Amino acid sequence: MSKTRSLAVALALALGLSACASAYGPENTWGGYSEKQVSGAVWWVRFGGNGFTTPETVQTYWLLHCAELALSKGYDGFRIVSPLQLTSTDASGPPMLTKISLQAVISPNDSYQTSYKPTMSGTIEMLHKPFNPVPGRSFEAAALKAQLEPLVTSHKCGGNVCPYVHTYLFPPNA
Repeated sequence: MSKTRSLAVALALALGLSACASAYGPENTWGGYSEKQVSGAVWWVRFGGNGFTTPETVQTYWLLHCAELALSKGYDGFRIVSPLQLTSTDASGPPMLTKISLQAVISPNDSYQTSYKPTMSGTIEMLHKPFNPVPGRSFEAAALKAQLEPLVTSHKCGGNVCPYVHTYLFPPNA
């Protein structure tokens, strides 16, 4: 294969991969999660998507990473400290995502443009049992991971998590 053809194939592959939603994983060029310990049991967690990632996918990946982080640090759960409103608390209608930010980026000609790259970041406090999970605010990490992990690892809708009812955000029997 010629050098020019190899370069063309590599470029086509790169363009093809860039047309997909961000995958669940550590932060890289196409998005992902990151975290930083603020103090003791308090952590700042972020998940950034790319232009093809839906806000629902960003929220799902952010929550899954919070649960995995809590478990990996020896905790049983976590509480969202930041004033994030994950979804509508009205269980009678479809959940509506809010507080997902859009990043502003600098284009090559140094002018600002709005880029539709949904990002979710917030501070969480790790918790040991006993604690009472509060829908939308504090979560039992293993239970939340068990609910979200199949959504992340199963069939995708256009590269994103398929729409689903966010039952973990509603009070029991809602």
